[in-house]
Amino acid sequence: MEIFQEQILQSLDTRTKTMYPVSPQRFSKLLLRLAPLKAISLEVMQHMEVQRALGNTKMDNLFGELLDFE
Repeated sequence: MEIFQEQILQSLDTRTKTMYPVSPQRFSKLLLRLAPLKAISLEVMQHMEVQRALGNTKMDNLFGELLDFE
């Protein structure tokens, strides 16, 4: 798994340098945002599970709710 993650990070670094050659800090900024995005993702998944378990929402409505979820 660690090797796979390293390959993904290397690909992201290469892609970032190719797409934004005048912004060398861009890759570092992206890395800093990964942890908060992962935390949000976990919160959204938990919210979805609770709503599904309660049975008080349809999946179509759930995605609309998630857009407003904080």
